[in-house]
Amino acid sequence: MKNEVLDFLNGRIREEHGNRVNMESKWMDAEVDSFGTTMVFLDMDEKYGGFNGDWLVTLTGETTIKEIVERALDESTEPQVYSSQP
Repeated sequence: MKNEVLDFLNGRIREEHGNRVNMESKWMDAEVDSFGTTMVFLDMDEKYGGFNGDWLVTLTGETTIKEIVERALDESTEPQVYSSQP
């Protein structure tokens, strides 16, 4: 499952003209600009959850790819709870 998330992430990074990363890489190694970063994590949020704007403001160049992949796996296995109340 980790490889699937990493492959998805690398695919999105490639579309944003960044560098391929591995589990030992840091986000800055991807060399994706701020717009591209937003686009990557919009897609990550859509596919796995957990990468919304609140999370995105905590992302730094020092964030590891391992942390990102593990977050995707944690979020995608949590049951989604929906409420009809505002």
